[in-house]
Amino acid sequence: MISGIIAIAGGCIAFYRSISLATRDDGKIGSLKFQPKVSIIVPARNEESNIGRLLTSVKKINYPDLEIIVIDDQSTDNTNSIANTFGVNVITGVPKPNGWGGKQWACQQGADAATGDILIFSDADTVHRENSVTDALSFLLKYRLDMMSVAPRHNGQALWEKFSGFFQILLMFAANAFGKQKPGRAYCIGQYIVFTRSAYSKIGGHESVRNDIVEDVPLANRAIKMGLRYHTLIAKHLYSVRMYSDLRSFIAGWRRNFRAGLKDSSPVATLEVTLIIGALLAGGSLSPGLFEILGFLLCVGSMLYLVKRYTTYGAISIIGIPFSLALFCWITGLAVLDSWRKKDVVWKGRAITVR
Repeated sequence: MISGIIAIAGGCIAFYRSISLATRDDGKIGSLKFQPKVSIIVPARNEESNIGRLLTSVKKINYPDLEIIVIDDQSTDNTNSIANTFGVNVITGVPKPNGWGGKQWACQQGADAATGDILIFSDADTVHRENSVTDALSFLLKYRLDMMSVAPRHNGQALWEKFSGFFQILLMFAANAFGKQKPGRAYCIGQYIVFTRSAYSKIGGHESVRNDIVEDVPLANRAIKMGLRYHTLIAKHLYSVRMYSDLRSFIAGWRRNFRAGLKDSSPVATLEVTLIIGALLAGGSLSPGLFEILGFLLCVGSMLYLVKRYTTYGAISIIGIPFSLALFCWITGLAVLDSWRKKDVVWKGRAITVR
């Protein structure tokens, strides 16, 4: 009986979250009545395999008053030389001061050099659509926001990536992507963050989160706590991303992000994700009955809808459910172990001391 309750509860949570997304009007963004100057700021450290693809897409963006700034964050590969072939403003970053995370320092240098009224921070592993800036600003101005983040569309290519579709949706559930944004349960993706210039200055820029493991969620938490209007744009047509090209990098990257997430994890989020995992495991029953099966099917159907919306993986992700669950639990365990050991985070060759 307990297994049936777990399965039904997890399935209902997944269904509720997917329905709340389906009823949002993000796709009806509206028109842009005026066009403030926009600065796209790209922090890039050893991104020679990504920077050309990103800049090719950004140069095609259909927006009249746009400046593009690439911060070469002490790269040891060809990032700088490749970026310079695109005719954008490439700034060679200076070494980061003590107490700063590398990405935060690169973003702050880019913001200091930017002249736009709107600042868009975007990672080098993204590919932007031609109308992305217009749509992002339309959403920002429609809701009179000070800061916003945009959910990506994951563009995996390898078989293991296609098997990870349910992993990506579990992340969105854990981060409360579809719920009300509040401190401790804010969804923010560092791959695409938009600020008004005044809001960015008000929160203290990236300097205010300079010694955090990651910058995105801490920035959102800070904005919300200061009373600024923050929201997420859940849209599949603005940009796509392929964060990691191999499984080892995938685990290392999410291990770092999960470690950061432990600081802001909510008991409610933990309970929700646990119940959803329980539903995907049919309540943990070795001989599932009607309720376990119903909960499983409701959860899988709801999550598959989200997989199709936010990834290019499709129904093959169903086959990868065991892989996604094992990956999610394994990375969570590694992050908890790192936190317990108070281990420094090492990312792109640089250590971040966690306090």
